[in-house]
Amino acid sequence: MHLLHPKSVSLFIALAAVMSSSLASMKPLQAIGASYMAPMYDILSKNYGAYDKSFSVEYRSAKFEDAIGSVAGNSADFAVVDLPLPRKQLEQANLLAFPILLTAIAPVVNLPGIQSDQLVLSGPLLADIMAGKVESWNAPEIKALNPSLTLPALPIKRIVRGPASGATLSFTSYLARYSNDFNKNIGIGQTVKWPGRTLAVADSNDAANAVNATEGAISYVEMDLAIIKFLKFVSLKHKSGQVLKANPGFLRGGVVSARASSSAADAPELTVIDQGQNWPILLPVYVVMKQTAVDDEKAKKLLRFFYWNFHTGDRAIEYWGLVPLPSSFQAKSIRIFRNVKSAKGTPLQPDFEFELAH
Repeated sequence: MHLLHPKSVSLFIALAAVMSSSLASMKPLQAIGASYMAPMYDILSKNYGAYDKSFSVEYRSAKFEDAIGSVAGNSADFAVVDLPLPRKQLEQANLLAFPILLTAIAPVVNLPGIQSDQLVLSGPLLADIMAGKVESWNAPEIKALNPSLTLPALPIKRIVRGPASGATLSFTSYLARYSNDFNKNIGIGQTVKWPGRTLAVADSNDAANAVNATEGAISYVEMDLAIIKFLKFVSLKHKSGQVLKANPGFLRGGVVSARASSSAADAPELTVIDQGQNWPILLPVYVVMKQTAVDDEKAKKLLRFFYWNFHTGDRAIEYWGLVPLPSSFQAKSIRIFRNVKSAKGTPLQPDFEFELAH
């Protein structure tokens, strides 16, 4: 039996401590939020990980309230959500939020013999369908917009979101814009009371799966998820006569305007200008993180990750059918997250002066 010399034991312990510290510093950052954003953050974190070998992200899907609670309770480093938080709620929980990208909300259907983008609906007609006023897919109103299609004699089955969601907020905003009746009787909201018989599901993945499993179904989901799930998109006929398709060309051409917020703690307000040249239903996606860092080095690493992706992530974002923020919005978001403070309450001051990849 060979015994280690005491100096060797001390050296071994010291090396083990260094290795343990190194491994700890390489632990993945914890992200939580909307399920449809998981593939996106897997790609973005791997891209940045090629630059910073110690960087990785573990992403967990969760409901909006659980995601925000996890960040506030320090069990996650940041949340990715599609609902804005009121300033008061942010301040009470020591949080800040800023937009990171945009996604498109698209109506999708499951109709035998009808391919993606073939079915054309107008804003007013889509509003009547979602209000339960048009009940069959071969109704005269639908035939009038689709004279060349053989529409099935199937009942329309509406699949909607049960819990609060940014998708519902964005979708109902679009429908209310085109139908005074919809605006008056159903309204705009994160949750609304859909008249008649509907199937309410928990989240985007459940909506996509339900559409795929149900002939005659119509729902509204994020475009990137619809692509992954091979769902069939509905084209939208603008009042100008232009037919808009849910594809990256119409997304990239989107015109987005902003109104500066009254406080650096508030995310900029994003408004889609619907002029018939771009997909009209866009949804901002926000990052929520601690206003005061729990771990300064982790917070600096996270902010560098966001900064990096504002400069290099557009191609990956567009690949997944998402919309990069215009540069003016990126600048606003950067100004917001520069307000993150160290654990001692002093300015965090992360180093953003790295060489950007091209």
